[in-house]
Amino acid sequence: MSKYFLHFLFLFTVTSITIPQQKNLIGYITPSDKFTKEDEAAIAWLNNSNIFSYKTIRAEKGDQDLVGTDVLWIHLPDTIGLNNLLKQKKFLSALNKYYQDGGKILFTDYAAMLSNAIGIEPKKPEIRLDTIQNEWLFDKHGFQGYLGHPLFAGFFGGVYVWDANEDQILPLVGYFGNDFPEKGKVIAVDKSYIFLHGERKIVFEYSNKNGKIIS
Repeated sequence: MSKYFLHFLFLFTVTSITIPQQKNLIGYITPSDKFTKEDEAAIAWLNNSNIFSYKTIRAEKGDQDLVGTDVLWIHLPDTIGLNNLLKQKKFLSALNKYYQDGGKILFTDYAAMLSNAIGIEPKKPEIRLDTIQNEWLFDKHGFQGYLGHPLFAGFFGGVYVWDANEDQILPLVGYFGNDFPEKGKVIAVDKSYIFLHGERKIVFEYSNKNGKIIS
């Protein structure tokens, strides 16, 4: 997963769900005490930010650590981290309560499966793999806003976030074909070079009176 993807989605998600009057406290959640390379990159970016303060939260010990955070961020780059987190039922229940009590959460990559796992979304997202061939400009991938969501304000409705320099297998977590989330609002679909893939709904939003989730 490109670090530019993480930074773009995180920055504009937090901007859209908080009021930046002071440094927002970000709770960066990991399923264990072992950080992936992507965890390390995300934490380094947060550490260098003048906008956010942060703390890392281990899911297995994090029930009380959620208190006082402005936004929770869970990034799972593979199914290993996802399966690890899915076993931690107490923490999944705590995430649900955090959201119901008005908390804001960002799920990225395989963590997009968690809206279903914590009981917010009845219809489980699907995981598909797309083979990306390195073809100079022609292999770009990104998001195109769906029905004008403000997440993409200033980006002409969409943005490229992935430009691989080698062939890759790209995982997509979302709803495909005629499938839509039952409770969530679709806010972006997949785009590649000059093509829009409206059948690939890969960014979605949930909200209650005060809480918000963007996956």
